[in-house]
Amino acid sequence: MRHQTHKSIHRVAQRWLLANDATSLNRLLISVQEYRDELVLSEGTCTALIAAGESRRVDRSEHVVVKSTRYDGNTVHGDVQGADSVYQTRISFKPRRAFNCSCPDQSRRGARGGPCKHVLALGKLWLREHINPAIDTMADRLIGILEHSEL
Repeated sequence: MRHQTHKSIHRVAQRWLLANDATSLNRLLISVQEYRDELVLSEGTCTALIAAGESRRVDRSEHVVVKSTRYDGNTVHGDVQGADSVYQTRISFKPRRAFNCSCPDQSRRGARGGPCKHVLALGKLWLREHINPAIDTMADRLIGILEHSEL
């Protein structure tokens, strides 16, 4: 599906280029590419975390509640409900990929032990509710902008 969307964007961009100023299109495409790169980095980080998680923790993360999230441009922070407490969880996308959780399991095992269920829950939620919809919306809006500019 995404491959088809990218092909559609490319076709519309080519038509737009024939009818409009190449400099304007290049500026638009550069800003879209920078945003896309950020989304791809975030998507790759979350996907890699989930893949690195032990299957038992991945399964248990399905039932974990993420109470709130905040994003500062580099890191997503989450308040994640544990059995006895709310844990502060984070996934950093840049300057380097990292994760952390204040839960006892993560404290005991450290980052080398892989992500705890709270980090996995935050990664899954961020991927499902923020990254994937943003990629799809970006593609739809770009097509709309380019098609509208042809009129």
